[in-house]
Amino acid sequence: MAAIDLSEKLKGMEGRWIAFDDDYSVISHGEVLVQVVCEAKEKGYPDPILFCCPEHWRTLYFNTSLSWRYNMIPMPLSAWDDNTIQFARLLDELQAVGVVNLLKKKEWQALMASMDLTKEDILEIWDRATDVYDQIKTTLLCKK
Repeated sequence: MAAIDLSEKLKGMEGRWIAFDDDYSVISHGEVLVQVVCEAKEKGYPDPILFCCPEHWRTLYFNTSLSWRYNMIPMPLSAWDDNTIQFARLLDELQAVGVVNLLKKKEWQALMASMDLTKEDILEIWDRATDVYDQIKTTLLCKK
């Protein structure tokens, strides 16, 4: 299939997931793939064409080889099997019970050395894990 110029349809959607119907009309879009898929399903599209729009582009020619049908994406059997959920959950729960506050100077130095990051960078990762897990908890409600 020839490339399709979707530049006009995708303006303002940089860095977002987009769900299309078979005519490449936008069904839903957002930063979280699960939310985009859930919204498409709620609108009656159980198998949308999915695409992640690049952050920087001038003219975007859509090549169908860069898109996926929802049913082609390998999905874990359960939330327990999904590493994205469980890794974010583990970091979020460790932070919630105060493990970060228990690290002493020597442990922080070892952690910073092994990760080649500053303490601030590591704390940012903890915060990002919390944000990711909060998004996951919100979007999992849509799957039920």
